[in-house]
Amino acid sequence: MDRPRLSWQLLSDRPGQTQSAYQVHVATSADRISDPDVWDSPRVASDQSVLVPYAGPALTPPRTRFHWSVRVWDADGVASEWSEPSWWETGLMDGSDWTGRWIGAPAALVDAAAAAPLPGVPTLEGGQWIRLADSSARGLEETGASAVIRWFRVVVDVPAGVRRACLVLAADGGLTAYVGGTEVLHTVADPTAENGAVQPWPRSPPSCGRGAPP
Repeated sequence: MDRPRLSWQLLSDRPGQTQSAYQVHVATSADRISDPDVWDSPRVASDQSVLVPYAGPALTPPRTRFHWSVRVWDADGVASEWSEPSWWETGLMDGSDWTGRWIGAPAALVDAAAAAPLPGVPTLEGGQWIRLADSSARGLEETGASAVIRWFRVVVDVPAGVRRACLVLAADGGLTAYVGGTEVLHTVADPTAENGAVQPWPRSPPSCGRGAPP
């Protein structure tokens, strides 16, 4: 997506208050938000605060972090303070930037193993899907397991000295990730609930962050 959509939450202690306009700043660093070097909207008369399209210059180069902030005007024309900066990152936007291959043994080794299995060479023989041993109604009743939800867990050790990292995770259903005991990402199986492309402002993308885990 070369035109990200921005959203923010409106807070007011006055019942029925509405937004009458907004202004967005986008910069290459949080320090430049007040005098943005990428885009100043400027003031836009609108009550829209969800999925507002970015309308600045092309976001280049790929894999670049852009910081943004917003302020709004209420129904009486009074401007708010600028929000705390948030950010997004551009991905690989050209098809030629993507390279990859299937993860597996070389074809020659697979063919050789199929013809005459070699000692110590892993095969799929005897493999099975990860699931409850007995997922029948009787088995679920006896174990107390859910007929719908199954949780599988894996632990990854992060090398010492890591100051910043970004988790790229996918699951058939939902997942929850923890770093140093702190939840950093949670999605649910319903794609309309939390697995969308937009995170509500001002929450930063939860799978990225700074600081070495404890």
